[in-house]
Amino acid sequence: MDEDLVSITGGPLRAHEYVLVVPELLAGDEAWIQNHSAKISGDTKNPQVTLTIGDVQLATLKRVIKGWNLTKPTKQPDGSVMEVPFPFSTKDIERLPSRIYKYVLRKFNEMNPDEEENEEDFLPVVVDSSEDNFQAERVVRLKR
Repeated sequence: MDEDLVSITGGPLRAHEYVLVVPELLAGDEAWIQNHSAKISGDTKNPQVTLTIGDVQLATLKRVIKGWNLTKPTKQPDGSVMEVPFPFSTKDIERLPSRIYKYVLRKFNEMNPDEEENEEDFLPVVVDSSEDNFQAERVVRLKR
């Protein structure tokens, strides 16, 4: 695929590191993210769709990150620490350190200011923030 990619640098990334992202989401990307962020529960008369913000964010990064040049410190047998390449794969996006994950997501959202508003448009209806629920979930009741 011949895409115009944007290189994200700075923040918690070291001088030699970068993350390549697509500059904006397409309609198919939005649908994929929403489909990978929704969980259906309840019975057929009263179904509920639950969208978890963490799932939306992770799905977004899985759709927009197309590569990177990242390294990770690895302890050697002699006790020294060596920087080794952190190979890119879509699955490894889940293994990004939180500081990098959040930084890339923030930079992508800065490139697409309307995207944050659109994400909020389809998420909130009812918030379940009970003590047992550590991740705030958004619950949407489907009307028949």
